[in-house]
Amino acid sequence: MKKIGFLKKSNVIMEPPQYINELTNSIEDELDINKELTIMDRDITKYIIKNFPSMSIEIKNSLNNLSSTLEKTIDFIEDKSTDVVKIDRAFELSQAHRNISISVYGIVKEINTYIKWMEEESLITEELKDDENKNNIKSEEITSEYGESKEIYENFSKKEPIAFKLEEYFVKVNGWNDLIIKTADLLVKNFKKSKDNLKVVYQDMKIFEEISTENELRDTVIDILNEYNIYLKNFVVFIK
Repeated sequence: MKKIGFLKKSNVIMEPPQYINELTNSIEDELDINKELTIMDRDITKYIIKNFPSMSIEIKNSLNNLSSTLEKTIDFIEDKSTDVVKIDRAFELSQAHRNISISVYGIVKEINTYIKWMEEESLITEELKDDENKNNIKSEEITSEYGESKEIYENFSKKEPIAFKLEEYFVKVNGWNDLIIKTADLLVKNFKKSKDNLKVVYQDMKIFEEISTENELRDTVIDILNEYNIYLKNFVVFIK
């Protein structure tokens, strides 16, 4: 009597259906995990943050929502990846799904990095506005306290300086020699980058010419300012 042989379960190789193989090949052909993600040019975003802050908040909220949706997408893909292995033994398709999931995670990280940058940029913009407001108030206080002021290229004949202002810096002085010394000291400590800048500042004003001891000392200050590429209209001298 002929014996009937039985195949052991371990010898049976279950092939996934043909449509799964075709789907796997299609995914692998289209997948490119090396593509760079361009969310939005940062210069454009900076402009929006500075000039239209309310809309920059809308953009940030939208990106947060997108990031959250993509996180859910990753979970969904991972579940499907597990299912195709359990049901169809489609390991290659499962791996293709996982590759997509990894790519989506990379996008999530880039979006979150971009959101963090937007938050930092918004904070910087707010701080600059606060500083500008404080400087405007301070300038008004200085003007009311110290009275008359002149920009450094003007006529200083028979005038004695008591203070000067350059950008956010306000310095009291005792006469012209003190002004020269303290100007040089301020520039050395705080304006090295301006001096190293290869682009020379164009001075579009006419320097008042009148022979006097005060104007000669003023010219010394102007020479120092030019050496550091300082725009002369930004240097204000308070006089008595």
